[in-house]
Amino acid sequence: MAQKDSSPNKNFIPVKVQRLEFSTRIDAEIDQVWAFFARAANLARLTPPEMALKDRFEALADEVYPGMIIVHEVKPLPFYTTSWVTEILTVEPPHRFVDVQRSGPFAIWHHEHRLSQLPAGTEVKDILHYALPFGPLGSLAHALFVKRQLLNTFEFREKKLREIFA
Repeated sequence: MAQKDSSPNKNFIPVKVQRLEFSTRIDAEIDQVWAFFARAANLARLTPPEMALKDRFEALADEVYPGMIIVHEVKPLPFYTTSWVTEILTVEPPHRFVDVQRSGPFAIWHHEHRLSQLPAGTEVKDILHYALPFGPLGSLAHALFVKRQLLNTFEFREKKLREIFA
């Protein structure tokens, strides 16, 4: 007699969820910084050119809103281009919004953007939870290059923000 598989998802491959946090202080008022971040089209300006991020949407709203779907094409590796579909889950102007990946290179992607008014300027904080697909192979890729690539991306982002708000 054959045994039934009672697991909820027999195709489940455990993934290790990673967490990174980045903080940047910008010499600008929170409303000005929010206006920049709230336009999804500005993401390409904060992404390193080698990632070749391209918007794949037609008309986009002036400001992010809960439920907004954003489609990009991105080149995470020199020889690999993929679509990246994210959804805006939460929007709390001018302090916070959250995007999650619906389809793309990660098994999990949850990115919280927090803005805080400082006595002089604004703090931009990114809290990123992510996991790679492919179990142990994904873990190896993370150790070999993905974590470094994410760190470089957010270093680039900090530099660009300082230039934009100089």
